[in-house]
Amino acid sequence: MSPPALPDLSALPAALQPPPIAPADIAHLPLSAWHEHAPFAFWLIQALRPGLVAELGVHSGFSYFCFCQAIAQHGTGSRILGVDTWQGDDHAGFYDDQVFADVSAVNAAYPFSTLIRATFAQALAQARPAGIDLLHIDGRHGYADVRADFESWRPALSPRALVLFHDTEVRRADFGVWRFWDEVSQHYPAFNFPHGHGLGVLGLGPDLPDAARALFKAGATPEGAAALRQTYATAGKAVARHFATRQR
Repeated sequence: MSPPALPDLSALPAALQPPPIAPADIAHLPLSAWHEHAPFAFWLIQALRPGLVAELGVHSGFSYFCFCQAIAQHGTGSRILGVDTWQGDDHAGFYDDQVFADVSAVNAAYPFSTLIRATFAQALAQARPAGIDLLHIDGRHGYADVRADFESWRPALSPRALVLFHDTEVRRADFGVWRFWDEVSQHYPAFNFPHGHGLGVLGLGPDLPDAARALFKAGATPEGAAALRQTYATAGKAVARHFATRQR
């Protein structure tokens, strides 16, 4: 039997390629299940230039500070909100205040970033964010939790909003992101990266940026989807390898 054909990476336009950042250039690299999506985070900020970004579930801050670093590097003028209780839960594990102290120290380098130590519902009521262009949902991963996070924060989204869901490929225990993703992705432009535990990208706004439309258009063809997944999986695995090497 012949080996499966490799995807044709020429099917991926240059505008959809990851920005040229080396794994060693990522400023904040703690333990995280999100390492393999770092290149896509940098692409999102560079290509979409969101006015307001919000992340629900910051924990040690890897994905959050990828967004922050990309905002600073590309001079997008974006603001970003990070929401977490910094106490943990039964999915992420529970931890002490040192995690929040460490995240706060890193955050000091980014004047456009605001950390909100509260539940997602409390933060929504207190901050009253409006016009969120990029929302990353990565809190507790039960089906009801993810659905509640999405529905409660949806009114704060802008007409050009994208929503990210992490762990779309995790189907163990009571993880239910995959179930909600399967439902919601039927109704909007959507693309799923299966590597790195899965990252779903949902085009919720009616006035999506051109870069987002290009992403979904490429992902709608077998060739484009394969090229997107192979390109970002390869770039993401380099970040994961860099982290593993640092731990030796």
